[in-house]
Amino acid sequence: KPGQELFKSEMSEYFTAQDLYVGARLDLNNQPFQLLDADEFTFNYMEQHADEFPKANIGTIISKVKSISEEEQKKVKQFFTMTDPSSTGFIPYESF
Repeated sequence: KPGQELFKSEMSEYFTAQDLYVGARLDLNNQPFQLLDADEFTFNYMEQHADEFPKANIGTIISKVKSISEEEQKKVKQFFTMTDPSSTGFIPYESF
């Protein structure tokens, strides 16, 4: 991982699978990257091992959404309603 002393007596810190998620910003060899997407196998794996991948844990995600203010909840609900006028329960990825 960046920002570590090169010659030291302790073990170096390395990137782990938990550091890699959609939206993560990584600095590899002084080159910044942002992970934008993953394949379906990766998403399924992370969801099935949600205890190891907190960013894919639906319980954690729902509790975060529930913790936002009522005013913000109304804005989110309004956005979903506008984006899904037929009430299909799905919105396009791009809109989300």
